[in-house]
Amino acid sequence: MRERLSQGMRGIRGGLNAAASGLSKLRAGLASLLNMAVPVLIVGGVAAWFFVKGPLEHKVAGLADGRPPAVRFNWPATPGTNMTWIPVSVQQHLTAIVASNIAPDPFDSRSLVAVRDYLLATGWVDDRIEIRRTHTADGPVIDIKVLWRIPAATVKTDDGREVLVGMDGAPILLQDKTPMFSRGFVIRSPRLPPPVNAAGELAYGVPWPGGDVQAALDLLRRVAAAPESKSVVGVDLAEFAAHSRLLLLTDAGTTIVWGAPPGQFTPGEVSADSKLAALREVLAPGRRLDVGRQRIEIHTPVASGISSRASLQ
Repeated sequence: MRERLSQGMRGIRGGLNAAASGLSKLRAGLASLLNMAVPVLIVGGVAAWFFVKGPLEHKVAGLADGRPPAVRFNWPATPGTNMTWIPVSVQQHLTAIVASNIAPDPFDSRSLVAVRDYLLATGWVDDRIEIRRTHTADGPVIDIKVLWRIPAATVKTDDGREVLVGMDGAPILLQDKTPMFSRGFVIRSPRLPPPVNAAGELAYGVPWPGGDVQAALDLLRRVAAAPESKSVVGVDLAEFAAHSRLLLLTDAGTTIVWGAPPGQFTPGEVSADSKLAALREVLAPGRRLDVGRQRIEIHTPVASGISSRASLQ
């Protein structure tokens, strides 16, 4: 019995020794494979790089072929035409800004950010700007898509300045006296001066402070839908700060008292719809009541129809 047990133990020890020997051989084999795999991977990576290196260099060379990039804007078209309403002088100025500040390096992004900031500083565009580098058969191209700020009126300050603004009241750079529209509105006597930057210069693209210019623009937007509004030339803000009262100006030299801004309730005034009806009656073609008169009030209940609704002076 004891002899059989001794033989069994010797068999177990032999099996363990054989297993250990097999494990050592397995480890040696794996190490050999790994030593072979590393050079293979390196050689394969180098081969892949040389395979794509030529086409990649060719493509990059095509993007930066030494030619200055052409500049393309999404110029807004006048409705019903394929012509843009942006003045030629403005087109040339904005194009020059891009061309003189863009870097030829196709991987450069810093100059794209700089171009974006320069365009914003003109006031012609808002902050939704997309600038892309592309390449055509004619060479590299800078494609620029923006949301344009549409000029709405010229603000005339009491110190004699004239500033073109969009519907948000933000000034827009206009380097010359190029007429923007066949007819343009004027806003007179804002309470505050135009916005300025840290250097004290006019801040284009920044809304006019105070809120009165925006109130005037809202009123012009409201009355512009009426056919008779072609006789309206602008808004005077001289009474806005003290009385919150907007004054419409007509091409006959008459002041029409609109009163509170649209959407603002003021005790003693009629509704905006009643004011608009009275305004249309005053400016009706062929029987205009504003001609030869200095001031007409349409904002009070007394001013509601014109012979009985408006106060004529």
